[in-house]
Amino acid sequence: SESPEIKERAELARVLLDVIEEQGERQEVPPEIEVEAVRQLKLIELDVHMPDESTCSNCSTVKIKVDPFTTVAEAEQMMFRKVGLTFTKAFGLFEANDLEDALLMSNRRVMDVISSWDKSLDEEEKVTDVKNQKKKGKAKKDMLSDEEKPKPEYKYL
Repeated sequence: SESPEIKERAELARVLLDVIEEQGERQEVPPEIEVEAVRQLKLIELDVHMPDESTCSNCSTVKIKVDPFTTVAEAEQMMFRKVGLTFTKAFGLFEANDLEDALLMSNRRVMDVISSWDKSLDEEEKVTDVKNQKKKGKAKKDMLSDEEKPKPEYKYL
């Protein structure tokens, strides 16, 4: 086809196939922001939060632009350039919340890290839903009279 958009997408697909062959398959399902960026042939803009003096809240951020296959090591290099670090051995990207933090493996894809956060939130919601359903079921059982409550069945072999 003569369409420049189709040519651009075909070239991108060819490059990404080489990347996938070299780096291996994705570990997580891509988040919506990534799917939309790929659809529009754009990079994904991320805010990387810098620790401040309290280390529990992160006020300062640095923006970087990544593609679906950008590794943590590549993102660290972007950060080092933006912040102006020359001695980089003692620094790295972490994922953190108020309770814990963990150094990210340099070969992991940045968007897989973000996808894992979405998955964690989904799993947390599912656990909460199951707990709520159990509470409702227990409340219903408590309201039944002794005759209405299901009796255990014993089976003998």
